[in-house]
Amino acid sequence: MNRFSVFRRAGIYVAEEVMSAQDCLTTQAAMLSSPSVAAELYENDDESRVDERTRRTRSVEPPAAVTRTIDALFDRLRPAIALHFKLELTRHEPPHFLLYRPGDFFVAHRDRSRSAEADVSSRLVSCVLFLNDDFTGGELNLFGILEGGSWDSVGFPCPPAAGAAVAFPAGMLHEVRPVTSGVRASVVTWFR
Repeated sequence: MNRFSVFRRAGIYVAEEVMSAQDCLTTQAAMLSSPSVAAELYENDDESRVDERTRRTRSVEPPAAVTRTIDALFDRLRPAIALHFKLELTRHEPPHFLLYRPGDFFVAHRDRSRSAEADVSSRLVSCVLFLNDDFTGGELNLFGILEGGSWDSVGFPCPPAAGAAVAFPAGMLHEVRPVTSGVRASVVTWFR
């Protein structure tokens, strides 16, 4: 049984090896040597804030060539993700490069606001690209992947796999558990 079988059966999009191991290492190395700031929480295009009780991770600005490469990768994934979710996805947000060091986390949240007034309410699908799997903790837990009220509060850890992309509905509750050792490098985007 494949390590992603449960997620695929639950309707989660998983594409393994969308990046080679070498490209993952190169991207991760670029991220580790690039400037970073505390990642913010976004309410809309005009409002963001740092709240390390909710989210503690570093947002990285890698060289433009790295950003272009990852942006093109998400463009290539868009048709398959749109088909998978039976949605018309016309674009994605710029990629966000994130480093989670020991102790870093992101509490359970949704990437699509329930408020029509928030800019993020137009997000339809969230996508995470894992660049490495040589860390402990830092699990991406997805909630509500099994039907039944009692399962709604159970988060299922999606195994990290370097070069794998995992996409799920932007309104799905999810979290990143605290990293306990190593550094978790990932890139996220949201399709609209």
